[in-house]
This record gives sequence, C-alpha cells and structure tokens, in this order.
Amino acid sequence: MSKKLVILVSFLVALSQTRLPQEISKTPTLTAFLEPRESIVRVVALQPDCPLEFVRALLLHGVEGGGFQIYQVRNRGTKPIRSYKIATVTSVGTSASWGDGKLPLQQLLFPGDLRAQRIEDWNINIVPLTDKMKVDFDVKGPLKGIVVFMVVRVELADGTTYTAEAEYEALQAFFEKNQSDLKSK
Repeated sequence: MSKKLVILVSFLVALSQTRLPQEISKTPTLTAFLEPRESIVRVVALQPDCPLEFVRALLLHGVEGGGFQIYQVRNRGTKPIRSYKIATVTSVGTSASWGDGKLPLQQLLFPGDLRAQRIEDWNINIVPLTDKMKVDFDVKGPLKGIVVFMVVRVELADGTTYTAEAEYEALQAFFEKNQSDLKSK
C-alpha cells in the first residue's frame, strides 16, 4: 500500500508542476502516454451555473517522469468572458491552477467559443500504452487516485463574476484531511 501511495503522490505532485505551453515550446519534445482510467480517474466537476465548461480533460504521464494536463474549455454562457481560473485537485490533496481570474485574456472568449489546448502546442509526443509500460510505470491498477478538474473563477466582460473558490478550497481540505487520516492509521 505504501509503495502505491508514494507512486501516486509522486505523479500527482508532478501534475501540480505543469508548465505553460510557451515554456515547453523551448524544450525538446516530451514523450507521454494517456494515464489509464483504471490507475488515475479524471473527473470534471459539475458546475451547471458556471459560464465556462470543460469539453476535454486529459491526463498525460511523462515517460521521462512528470505529468501533464491538457484541457479545452468553452464559453457556454451568454456573455463574453474576460478572464478565468481553472484548477485540478487530487485525492492526495495536491492542486494546481491556471489563470488568476484577474488578468484579462489576450482576447475575449465569446459565447460558444472554445479555448483549446492542442497537444502540438505542448511539444508532447503521445505514444500508445503497452502492457509492458503499464507494469514499468505501475499504472496497471488498482486505482491510485482521482484528479478533479474544476473552474474556480470567471470574470465576464461586463465585470460580473462566477466564483467557486469556496468549493475549490473545501475540496482541497477534504482530500488533505483524508490523506492525513490515511497516514495516521
């Protein structure tokens, strides 16, 4: 059990250290595979009142180490979005966020528009996951953790905001407490 926990913590900490596409574009191409669902489950938080929605959320496991998230979001609201903050929270209590909800995007995200992250922008070569790789990277199962993608904050062009800061912080605290409880047993 402790070996799996160490592997999960290592992977999830690596996820929290995700680099921006412009940082990665200056580095050589990285090789990764899609994290199998039986190893790490990715979940998108249900936020029906939020004007921004995830339409794609992938977890990639780097062959040389580390992890990456690739996501796409869409403005499903009726007003343009000026800025947003999104995050991932893991079942071991680690988290990462992108955008700060205060700086304007380079351009507004209009209703129906998709803000896509392309794998090509990240210099990542995705390879098929073989049975040997599942064993070598200990991603065969059983389940090692959960990664929750969520929208934390959205600022619309008219100045109104949507916020889920309280839910984000509560989810982090919940997972941190569960992790602490597991360690104390």
